[in-house]
Amino acid sequence: FYKMDIEPMVFVFDGEYFRKSDSCNLFLKFVMNVIEYYCKPNIHKCPEITVVLDLKNVNEKILNIDFLMKFVKKFQKEYENKIVLRKFYIINCPPVLKKVYVFVRPFLHPETQKKICVIKQEKSLPREHYYTL
Repeated sequence: FYKMDIEPMVFVFDGEYFRKSDSCNLFLKFVMNVIEYYCKPNIHKCPEITVVLDLKNVNEKILNIDFLMKFVKKFQKEYENKIVLRKFYIINCPPVLKKVYVFVRPFLHPETQKKICVIKQEKSLPREHYYTL
């Protein structure tokens, strides 16, 4: 998980480097530290971010529903009203995760649904394509 050196802020998660031995809690702490470092929320204006989650070559067994729900809940608790999600792209999405998203989608706020774009591997473009959309 790292920040691209462009504006508006873009964070990239490269799923290829995530391993089952990585602790969910340690990973969440790392993500929060990266965001805190770059997104010092302004009192008058919330920073906008784009997240590109590239799941190319990720082991499907690693990203289970428990991990995803914990990640979403933690992120929402920490950053609701502090950071504005501009767009969230999940590219090279494996079929199993796409099915999970279809299940979870109705529970998301309609504005959040509009910001999330899940793209299967056959239709995914290089991650750089999504930085400025």
